[in-house]
Amino acid sequence: MTFARIEALATCLPSASVASDELGAALRTVPDSALRLMTGISSRRWCDRNAGEDSFALANRAALACLEKSRYGPADLDVIISAPIMRIRDRRFYFEPPFAAMIADRIGAREALCFDVSNACAGVATAILIIDRMIKAGYARRGLVVSGEQVTIVTETAMNEVDRVRHPQFASLTPGDSGLALLIDGEEGVGSPIHGVDLMTFAKGAYWCVAKPSARTAGYAMYTDVARQLNDDVYSVWPVFVADMLAETGRTFASEGFDSLIFHQVTGPVIERALRHGRQAFDSPLPPSPKVVGDLGNTTTNSIFMALHRQLSDGDLGEGDKVLFVPSGSGIVMGMASMTLSALAV
Repeated sequence: MTFARIEALATCLPSASVASDELGAALRTVPDSALRLMTGISSRRWCDRNAGEDSFALANRAALACLEKSRYGPADLDVIISAPIMRIRDRRFYFEPPFAAMIADRIGAREALCFDVSNACAGVATAILIIDRMIKAGYARRGLVVSGEQVTIVTETAMNEVDRVRHPQFASLTPGDSGLALLIDGEEGVGSPIHGVDLMTFAKGAYWCVAKPSARTAGYAMYTDVARQLNDDVYSVWPVFVADMLAETGRTFASEGFDSLIFHQVTGPVIERALRHGRQAFDSPLPPSPKVVGDLGNTTTNSIFMALHRQLSDGDLGEGDKVLFVPSGSGIVMGMASMTLSALAV
């Protein structure tokens, strides 16, 4: 049987780092330290437009770095999926042509099927799910998932409009920019596969977090009902979903022996809330759960793999370790992905 696996992984970050206290000081009407204390985010990376940094530049950098780490070349790719929330190139928003096609042209992947997916912060997880199914169905042998996120564009708008902690754009102060690329191939036998990946949607929460042009200024804004979007009712679902998915193949959380549990990096307190619900639901201890949100901010579609990259870089994970990812996003989307790691170079 053919399984899909992550064969190579690369991340990149823009050069500038902006402190939360610096943002707080610029807001004037909000205490300088409020953002840092409420979110656990001390800083985030920020694209410098004057240096040519944007969604496309980050995606391209990550894609090239990923191919350098892989045994495959651009001509070996059967499919490329671009999965960011923001598609910005040269200060312009793009819907067509697909970012995936532009990246394929830049890296020289002339024969690859190219398309974009949008699923809020679960975009990369969605792209992995699609390539996983394509490989298992025999429609592709290997594919590239890429995401360049320039989400701080909503932070720029929020800086001009937020006047209180409970403002609907306050969550717009948490994102950080980043780039990610994953090369996924097919592998026969047991090896280091993606054991399972799936997503579900809570349609009730479709309007709890919405990004659109600002009603007040010329900027692009994100409006979030934090009380609903990040409450216990939402985060109590993930252990139930994971347990149900594992039970379909006769497995349990305890029997899997996960070496790491990686949540979408929203804020520090939100990750702690998710962990609390996991401890209540499962009879076994939870594995280590990394937090990179403190110095990277919420890197949206890329966040779970920014956390994995940090663990690999620090030597906390390696080949043969089993990881459970719990991606989530506005919509509301909740999911799980379980995989055994191959020998990933970082």
